[in-house]
Amino acid sequence: MRAHLRYLAVCLLALPLPILLGFALAKSSYFYRHSSNVIDILHDRQFDAAGIDADLLLVGESALLVGVEPRRIEAATGLRTYNLSTSVLQFVAAPDLLVDRYLAKNRAPRLIVLYIAPWTRVNPPFPYSLEWTEGTKAIVRYASLPDIAQFLTQHPETLLKVPRQVWRRLVFQFDRNGNTYRNVVNGLQQDQGWFAMNGPVLNYPELTLKDGCARIDLPIVPDTTYIDHFRRRLEARGIAVAVYIAPVPDCDPLDRRAERAYAGIADNEPYQLAHRHFIDDQWHVHLDREGADENTAKVVEFVRSFVARNGLIASARNRTSIAQMPQNVGQ
Repeated sequence: MRAHLRYLAVCLLALPLPILLGFALAKSSYFYRHSSNVIDILHDRQFDAAGIDADLLLVGESALLVGVEPRRIEAATGLRTYNLSTSVLQFVAAPDLLVDRYLAKNRAPRLIVLYIAPWTRVNPPFPYSLEWTEGTKAIVRYASLPDIAQFLTQHPETLLKVPRQVWRRLVFQFDRNGNTYRNVVNGLQQDQGWFAMNGPVLNYPELTLKDGCARIDLPIVPDTTYIDHFRRRLEARGIAVAVYIAPVPDCDPLDRRAERAYAGIADNEPYQLAHRHFIDDQWHVHLDREGADENTAKVVEFVRSFVARNGLIASARNRTSIAQMPQNVGQ
C-alpha cells in the first residue's frame, strides 16, 4: 500500500512538469531562436524592438505589418519610421505592452500612428471568436509576474494550450542552427518592421480576392474606450498621436460603414482599395506588395498633412526639409 502511495505521489508531482517547462520555454529566448515558425519569431522580436529611436512609430496588427512600408515614408518625409506591428491575436491581448516595451528601449517618437482594421477591438464585444494562445505567449514572455497571473486567471484554457503548442513546435519545427531566426531579424532590420505578404520571409501564396467578391460582414464598432486610452496616455508623455483606419477591399463600392463609424474618431477618412490587392483570407485586410505600395502612398500624404498641421520635425540626424523632398516620392 505504501509503495502505491509513493507511486501516486510521484505521478502527481511529475504531471505538472511538462506544463511548467512549456511555460518556461515560452518565456525563454531559446524557444524563439530555434523555432522555424516565422510568426513566432516575428511577434517575439516586435515586442523587444530596441535601438530604433523612430521619429514616427506605426503601431498596430497584421493589417499594418504587410500594408505600410516605413522606408518609403521615411524617404518622403525625413521622419525616421518604424512599423511596430504584430498579429491581431497578440495585439488584442497585449496592446499596451507592445508600446510600453518599445518606449522603455527607445527614444520617444514625435508621432505615433495607431493603424488598425475597422473592426479591430481590444475590448469586448469582439467581432470574431478569439484564440488566446498567441497572446498568452507575449504576456508570459514580457509581462510582469502579476500581469501574467492575472491574464492566466482570465484565460485558464491557455494553461494547457500554450505548453502544448510550445512542445509541438520544438518537436516538429525545431531549427537547430537558428537560420529562420536570423532571416526574420534581418528582414525586420532591413525593411524597418514591414514584410511583404508574398516576400521571402512570410512567403504567403498570393491568392487575392477575385471579381464579384462579397464584402466581409464583420461588425464595425469602434473601440472608443481603447482609442481614448491610447491617445491620453501617450499624449501625457508629450507624444503626438494619430489614429488611422486601414483600407478595405471594394467588393461593395457603396459600403461606407467604416467612414460613418469612425467619423470624428479617426484622423484619416477610411477608404477602399481595389479588391485585387487583398489576400483572400478571413480578414480581408492583408495587402499584396502592389497594394502595400498604393496604400503607403496614401499614408505618406496623411503623415505629411499631419506633420504640417502639428509642426512636427524629424530628429537632427534624419532632418530633411519636407518642402525640398520631391512631391512624387512614395506615390
